[in-house]
Amino acid sequence: MSWRLYRDTQHTPLRTEVLDRNRYHFTVTGRELIQGEAPAELYTEVPLSCDYTVRDTPHLTERSNSVTVSVYQSVGLLWRHILSALVLLAAIGLLIEHFISYTPITGLRLNHPPFINQ
Repeated sequence: MSWRLYRDTQHTPLRTEVLDRNRYHFTVTGRELIQGEAPAELYTEVPLSCDYTVRDTPHLTERSNSVTVSVYQSVGLLWRHILSALVLLAAIGLLIEHFISYTPITGLRLNHPPFINQ
């Protein structure tokens, strides 16, 4: 039998295995499942399906029902995003402080005590 695993959005199999078994267990990594897409969220949901052919027949079976797999970002990548956000916030804070402290104030009248000559 020839087993093929697909992402539901694709026509080319993600993985193909040829075995003499009535069942097969596919093992894939999260990186293989998201195929280089940059995850925008904490996790990405990937719909998968499979089909098979019997060795002596050229006919494919219909694809199986979809199963959705959640691929979570690695913790290191998540910390990198958090650190980038903190650096950006600090830079914005410095720019605001610089702008406020160097903006001249117009129309301000200071009341000085009169000078006393001795």
